[in-house]
Amino acid sequence: MSTLTLPHREQKSTGQLGRRIVFQIVAASALLSVVASAAQLHFSYQRDRGKVVESISVVDRSFREGFQNAIWEFNFDLVQALLDGVYNKSDIEFVKLETTTGQLWTRGAEPYTDLILETLTFEHRDGVGKVVPLGTMTIGFSLANVKERVWAQFWTLLLSNMAKAAAASFVILMIIDHLVIRHLRTVASFVAGSSWLDRSEVLRLDRPDVKDEDDLDCIVTAI
Repeated sequence: MSTLTLPHREQKSTGQLGRRIVFQIVAASALLSVVASAAQLHFSYQRDRGKVVESISVVDRSFREGFQNAIWEFNFDLVQALLDGVYNKSDIEFVKLETTTGQLWTRGAEPYTDLILETLTFEHRDGVGKVVPLGTMTIGFSLANVKERVWAQFWTLLLSNMAKAAAASFVILMIIDHLVIRHLRTVASFVAGSSWLDRSEVLRLDRPDVKDEDDLDCIVTAI
């Protein structure tokens, strides 16, 4: 009658399982961070874009009366000064004013496709309420500053989330190693020996006794 003897093998503490678990956690966290950051990027872009477009109302309130009076009185020096005031406002890259009498002034380069173009019309009301058209001003708003700010927020948020995920994953790795991996090494070392076959040794894990059995207790009981 032959006896089956399992050769004793030294168990190396590689920690591969824990690292794989943590890698999966980091990968999932990275994906979620990218999705969350992209969502925030979208909402931030839409909000800031709306603020840029709304600035046309600021220009309207601040400059309408001045332009209408200057055009009506043919005060072209004042028109030039008002155009400079509009052009120097934040996010405005192009201004064109064309009057009904043929005068034309521009500030900035001709608008590209990435500019948001808004139009203001000027008119004069005489003493009897008659409306006289004076001209039209086209304003080109650039989103370059908005995009730069939003991308800066995106990378800051993404790197911050990734750093938090890496720190949390390291802590999780330590917890998994303490609660699971080291006990699996004990079980593997015990099973790799030969003394457990003749019941001369009892498998015990270095962990406190608990009322409710968990998966590790089921493994120990099965062995």
